[in-house]
Amino acid sequence: MTGRTLGVEAVGDALVDALRPHLGDGDLTCILSDHADVRVLDVDWKARFGAPTFVGRARTVHTNGGVAPIRTIVPTLRRGDVLVVRSNHPSVAVFGDRLAAAATTRGVAGVVIDGMVRDVAALEAGTLPVVARGVRPNRSDAAAVGTHDTRLAIGSTWLAPHDLVVGDRNGVVGIPASSFEAIFDGLDGWIDAEQTASER
Repeated sequence: MTGRTLGVEAVGDALVDALRPHLGDGDLTCILSDHADVRVLDVDWKARFGAPTFVGRARTVHTNGGVAPIRTIVPTLRRGDVLVVRSNHPSVAVFGDRLAAAATTRGVAGVVIDGMVRDVAALEAGTLPVVARGVRPNRSDAAAVGTHDTRLAIGSTWLAPHDLVVGDRNGVVGIPASSFEAIFDGLDGWIDAEQTASER
């Protein structure tokens, strides 16, 4: 595959389609980390809800702890996007049942919260994949300040808007656009090699 022919966005879409069937294997993030130039989002994701796996294109939000910047971006999300939020306020929740319902309606593939969430019962009852640092019952009453679709530091890793994001029980990785072609071309061979090794 050549990105010069298809364009980066088309290559990214094709890569999502290639990755999705392998989510059920359970170790896709491990395979990508072993063989490809990916960015491990090195956060201890203590809170996990909904389906255990997801893949999609990142839409990023940086907030000071208020939920308004997240509410603003949700109506613009497309089916298959992954909402990635970094909160500067570690002791308040920035995502809960209402935002989860809105994201589900938009067809969002997954949600990654570098911060806290709440409304555990609703998140557990839903199918939307959500990973977060933890849970808090309270939300911020601070004036909401934030940015959309900008580079985020998640742990020690930078994630850019429209990078791909893959999540499973092992963790979450970001795939930069510079790696799309190499992963698309190498994926089947890597998975075959892993399966052969596991059968020995």
